Formats: sequence, C-alpha cells, structure tokens
Amino acid sequence: MADRELAHWTGAGEGTIPTACRGFTDSVLPIIAAKRAQIVKSDFAFSDDVQFIPTPGHTIDHFSDVGRNRVGATR
Repeated sequence: MADRELAHWTGAGEGTIPTACRGFTDSVLPIIAAKRAQIVKSDFAFSDDVQFIPTPGHTIDHFSDVGRNRVGATR
C-alpha cells in the first residue's frame, strides 16, 4: 500500500476513518495491525520486472502495476 494512500484513509495519523470507508476498516486495517502490509511509495519496484506507476484519479495516491515478461515486453 502506498504511504500517502494510507495516510489519507487514516486521517494522517488522526485515527479518523470516515464511515463510508468500511471496506478499508474491515479489509485493510486488520492487515496493517497484523504487521502483514508493506507500506511503499507509489513508484515502488518489486524488481526490474514488476513495478508500480502512479495513475492518479481513482484515489488520492492510486497506482497501477507494470510487468515485463522474459523478452522485455510491457504488459
């Protein structure tokens, strides 16, 4: 999860999550509480073959993944 996205949905540390965000409360916060989440920047790269690229518009710090196959083609 991108650090800016997490800060936005958690009220930047204020602990105020809007009630309209129940999916975040039910699905994301338990993963964070269990220390199973990796908080990254929105341009994070897992490797040379898999990386995130910012695609703003859907949420505050939305990103998409880009992958390359073994011959270097981008999907």
